[in-house]
Amino acid sequence: MIRVYDTSALLDLSDNLVLDKDCYVSTLVIKELENIKTSYSKDSEVKAKARQVVRILRQSNFATNTKNAAAIEKMVKKYIKLLPDNTDSRILLEAYSLSNHKREVHFYTGDYTLYLFGTTIFNNDNFTTHITGSITKKRFWDGYMIIEPTQEQWSRLYDTMNSENIFNLKVNEYAILTKDEKVSAICRWDGSNYVQLGYKTIKSPLLGNISPRNMEQKCYFDLLQNPNIPIVNCVGRVGSGKTFLATAVALDMIEAGYYDKLLYVRNNFGVEDTKDPGALPGDLEEKLRPFLGPLIDIVGDDMIVDQLISEGKVEQIHLGYLRGRSLKNCVVLVDESQNLTPSHIKMLISRMAENSKLIFCGDYSQADSKIFRNQSNGLLKMNERLQNNKLYGQIRLNKIERSEVCKLADLID
Repeated sequence: MIRVYDTSALLDLSDNLVLDKDCYVSTLVIKELENIKTSYSKDSEVKAKARQVVRILRQSNFATNTKNAAAIEKMVKKYIKLLPDNTDSRILLEAYSLSNHKREVHFYTGDYTLYLFGTTIFNNDNFTTHITGSITKKRFWDGYMIIEPTQEQWSRLYDTMNSENIFNLKVNEYAILTKDEKVSAICRWDGSNYVQLGYKTIKSPLLGNISPRNMEQKCYFDLLQNPNIPIVNCVGRVGSGKTFLATAVALDMIEAGYYDKLLYVRNNFGVEDTKDPGALPGDLEEKLRPFLGPLIDIVGDDMIVDQLISEGKVEQIHLGYLRGRSLKNCVVLVDESQNLTPSHIKMLISRMAENSKLIFCGDYSQADSKIFRNQSNGLLKMNERLQNNKLYGQIRLNKIERSEVCKLADLID
């Protein structure tokens, strides 16, 4: 018996993938994984999974192509009326070609369409198709949709009497509207109407002039500055501006008098696979100091952070000491929030009192322990339970804005 995996199956199984000599992976699949690793159009979670799968492939003794390209092309012509002429079909046909009266083949895919092709066209005693579960797999909500409206939809959108959800969006989801492949407008469905973005750029004596650099950041600015959306979750790639923009907006609104202070929270987990330096010296404030680094980098000087702390405009608190707090008139910034469980998320939300805003900034692909992965991840649970709630907004940032050098990190296994 041989087990054959397509690209989607390998990505689905990446956390628990074991390959041996009875496993088969097509070179077409390997090429797709390599392309995903370096693609700027794929989100960071998928790219991280692709890198993980490639590492496993390099360390495993599995079988690969025994059929030449000409033989597969011959099969493509044979089944042209039943299968589309694309890479997925070639992977399925290659898997089927391995089955014979002496060898049983089990083909695994996370693509439901390919699963249907396999079960309806090829299933027999020697060839069985299995779905790996990606059709029910939870994925982070992007928080926006890119849409090219019809002329009729444009007219209905600008009809002030129209309150119909013409793009079928979730509450607080953004419609990034294009015309001739260029962004023409951005609006948000608030549950009753489509509303224009209401953010303003920042002119801060501390941080300078700050404005969004891309369409997702415009939506993020809008969520951060909207007092009617008290919980904001920003997921996205390293260097995409999650924490920087949240901090900048928070400090700007504190200076303007909307809030009293910024409460900085971070679960003090070290980077995965690094060695614990041991017990840190000093009192609690000194022990937490290393985890305040991102805030210091943003304002540019640790003395400025110390001044903000002494003025009561910034407070750092250990996640474990939040139980029982009632957080009023403040912005609570939860950084590296991929390192949270559902219980942590529940506790944080339950601390929120009048006139406060709770902002989560995280990247699921950078979770630093197995206890924060899959269904034990708090961001995934929040994403599942709170989307479509008028008090909750979420946005995914896809574009790296930190530097050109930062983009090279995606190329490293």
